[in-house]
Amino acid sequence: AALLPSAATAFPPLSRSAARDPQHAIHSVEAGASLQRVLSAASVGDVILLSNGTYTGSGDSVLDVAKDVTIRARSVGGAVLDGEGLRRVVRVRSGTVVLEGLVLAGGYTSNGGGLYVVGGRVELTSCTVRDNRAANGGGVFVSSGSAVKLASSSVHDNAADAGYDIDLFGTGIGGGMYLHGGTAVLDRTAIHSNTEFGSGPGGKTLVGFGRTATPAGTGPDLHTC
Repeated sequence: AALLPSAATAFPPLSRSAARDPQHAIHSVEAGASLQRVLSAASVGDVILLSNGTYTGSGDSVLDVAKDVTIRARSVGGAVLDGEGLRRVVRVRSGTVVLEGLVLAGGYTSNGGGLYVVGGRVELTSCTVRDNRAANGGGVFVSSGSAVKLASSSVHDNAADAGYDIDLFGTGIGGGMYLHGGTAVLDRTAIHSNTEFGSGPGGKTLVGFGRTATPAGTGPDLHTC
């Protein structure tokens, strides 16, 4: 069935990052550099501008973010953040984080293979989240009190323990996206072809607006998806 715009409470608009203020620095990064090191050196509100190529990391995430920052590809789809099948791609703990033109791929972890939002707000514009795996939220996992907006983006070919494209009900699934009490806005965004690699049900889309098990305000707000 087609996904129709919901009547959910409007998601508060994400303010444009302070990184667009000329008072904040732009850090140009070449492929192969340590993004985590660059991020640690950046000030709140800075822009990290990525040249085309592949960026990997160490530890349990390619990039662990806890500040206001914009991370932008020089060309849409040209910068790939790759978990190499060893770690999640991006974890956001706090702040207002803007991701533009990036590919988040190759993540593997328990929660949020491509993007794990523990706190704060994240806006993805012209991004692709693909080929990630996790027990919960193969592509994206949004925790309680957090918020995500995806605009002109796609979430596809990710896998979770059970493979619904979107899980709203806390059942531990969500091949594409798992909303664990968090809030999401999907604007001109496609979530498709997400599957399961465990024993749970896979291959169908679950969007349960109005179901009594859905906590207030947790359903996604959809715009021309």
